Amino acid sequence: GVKLGIPRFIPSTQFGSFGAITRLLSFPKSRKALFDVAVAGPASAFLVSVAALCIGLTLTGTASAASLSAFPVLNSGALSRSWSIGAIAAVFLPEALAVPALVPVPLHPLAIAGMGGMTVSALNFLPLGRLDGGRALTAVLGSRSLTQVVGPAAATLLYLGGGGSWWSWGPIFNMLLWSQRRQEILAHDEVTEVGDLRVYLYAVALTVCLCTLSPIPLGVWGVHMGQGALDAGR
Repeated sequence: GVKLGIPRFIPSTQFGSFGAITRLLSFPKSRKALFDVAVAGPASAFLVSVAALCIGLTLTGTASAASLSAFPVLNSGALSRSWSIGAIAAVFLPEALAVPALVPVPLHPLAIAGMGGMTVSALNFLPLGRLDGGRALTAVLGSRSLTQVVGPAAATLLYLGGGGSWWSWGPIFNMLLWSQRRQEILAHDEVTEVGDLRVYLYAVALTVCLCTLSPIPLGVWGVHMGQGALDAGR
């Protein structure tokens, strides 16, 4: 058991919240315990968000014209600004990816909630600071090795933060990271490694995180091709 403090939610105008930063109030027994605590939250939230997105896109594709008129509207480009979200959309609602990026597309509220949840979960798993991703990286590499990758990771986030309107929250997010840059509480056992299975799980989770935050190049899965596909099929 690792004692956790009260979550401090990070506000966001796009999603309502970027997630939460939770302080560790006790020393983890081992790096394995720290890893398990760090990964459990974002992994659970991400899987629930994926399910919500799949259900929401399915309900969008089967909705009547009258129901579609009552759904919230997003530019179709929102689906193509993430590899992970775009891949799911290509399976459950491919016609939405065939619409030009600036054309409004009605989406079921569950789909929008799923997109936001996936993005927020991926942000929280970035390997920085005392975010869940930073804690997971600390557990995998150890506190001493961690200093070798913090600089490149921060530079990557700064780069993404200047990469267009989708990343307009980047400077704010970097300020929040800077404000909680103090060293994390270390585990009692900093010597014993987490094991190959947890290293593999971390690599998979980080890859999914980066795919969720990376935009799709033009032309992939028919992005920006065709016009009015959703309405044409009604």
